[in-house]
Amino acid sequence: AATLAEPLLDDDVADSTQLELAVPTVRPARGEALTIG
Repeated sequence: AATLAEPLLDDDVADSTQLELAVPTVRPARGEALTIG
């Protein structure tokens, strides 16, 4: 990060341990196509 052309600010870095990801109510069946995004 010290050699980046643009500075890396603390607000630019996310703490992935603080994410609250949506969990589906029903698990898809094995082999079923997933919709991502």
